[in-house]
Order: sequence, then structure tokens, then C-alpha cells
Amino acid sequence: MRRIVICLMILGGGAGAVAQNDPSPSPIFQVGEQLRYSVKWKFIRLGTITMTTVSEADSTSQGRVQVVMDVESSRGLPVVDLRERNEAVMDIARMRSLTYVATHDVNGHHQSLRHTFAPEERSVTAELTDGEAGVPVTTILRDVEWYVEGVTLFFYAREAARRGGSHTIPTLVNQAMYGTSITIAGRSEEIEIDAVDYPIRSKRLFGEAEWTGSAAGVTGEFMGWVSDDEASVMLRAELEIFLGSIDIELEQWRRAGWQPPSPMTAAR
Repeated sequence: MRRIVICLMILGGGAGAVAQNDPSPSPIFQVGEQLRYSVKWKFIRLGTITMTTVSEADSTSQGRVQVVMDVESSRGLPVVDLRERNEAVMDIARMRSLTYVATHDVNGHHQSLRHTFAPEERSVTAELTDGEAGVPVTTILRDVEWYVEGVTLFFYAREAARRGGSHTIPTLVNQAMYGTSITIAGRSEEIEIDAVDYPIRSKRLFGEAEWTGSAAGVTGEFMGWVSDDEASVMLRAELEIFLGSIDIELEQWRRAGWQPPSPMTAAR
């Protein structure tokens, strides 16, 4: 389940070309937006991922936004009991991570993480605390490019898909830096999801992450579909692990004024 969550976060990642010269916020950001996804293997529901734009940290006039990802495995799964909360503050113009704080509880084991990026020093301070009363272990990465990780990568993904093209971006995973690449199809296509009773106009994504592969047998390759409109909402994702194909699908949303675009809706 944990590797599957990571793969959702890589869908749609991009490169420095996505950074905006316009200081106004990207249309993907809407305070109060909430997107809920089911995670399934065949007919078994593994869990739920919820992405939320909580508030404008220091207001978007200062170029920042606060975003949250909550993860919960399905009750009664025999292998894993997972609860996560991941919070981040993003630099809107660069679509990069400034700070990241998380608490993870897996099968009764507790961990907390904190990442802080210093742009002037090009360094990342990463703190990992293992257990409720553990002592933080600090790792400092130096001479690094401004990166994405965790929840920020999901939002960066949407902006990259909105703009199109092929991209590569530094990605911080487990206190180490890797690369994530993606190509966004140039043509619209229709996709169906259970939550909507009509075909949705979308863009398809093809990508690969350098850092997946070990624990769950993920190949690092993935495919996804994003709504072909200004909101650029992630609709569905597919990836392969040793058990077979995993499906991640939008099942509920709260975003003022938005409905998934139909093929009849005027394209952006």
C-alpha cells in the first residue's frame, strides 16, 4: 500500500519549465478543494487517499499554499493497517516544496518526518523520528536542486499535465534524491470512472520513477489520466506490481464550480 501511495504522488510530475513567471496562483489551486481516491487491486479495495488544499499559507500574495494528503488502508486488511497524514507548504511560482511534515502509523509502528528546504543554501534538512518517544535522526542533503516530494508532487503533477510536454524533476524520497519523468499526450481522449455517468475528456500521462521498484515490486512505470480543463484534476491511475495491476480512481470531490468535463464541453 505504501509504494502504491507513492506512485499516485508521482503521476504528472514535471520539470523546471512548469515554473511560472506570472505570480498569480495556478488555477489548480482552490482553497477547500478535496479529492478522494479509491485504491484497488482486482476487486479488493486496499484503501483511500484524500488530497486537500487546506489554506493559503501566508496568503498566496506571498506565493505559498498549504496542501495535505491523508492515507488510510481499508479496515480488516490482513497484511497492513496504515494511517498517514502528510502536510506541505509549496512555493506556487516554482511549484516546489518548502516544508513537509508527516506522521505515519503502520501496523502500530509510529514515525514522524520533517523536511525543510533552504533555497539560498541549496540544502535540505530531513528529520526522522522512529517511535512515539524516539530521538530525531537528522540528515542534511547539500547542493540539491529545488525538488518535490510527497503531497507537493501530486499538485505539481496537475500543473505539469495542464501545460503539457515531457519533463523530469528531482524528487525527495526517504531522505535521498531521485528523478521522476513523464510525458503528457498531446491529444484529448475519453475516460470513464465509476463516480461519473458520462465519458470525461482527459489527457493521458506516461511516466517512470527512478526510485520505485523494491518493496512491492513496482516497475517504476505508470499511466494516468487528468481532466482536460483548467482544474487539471487527476482522474485515474494504473501501475503494475508483482501482484498485478493496481487502480487508483477519483470517487468523490469538492471543488467549487467544477464538474468533470464531458467530450461536448469546450476544451481549454
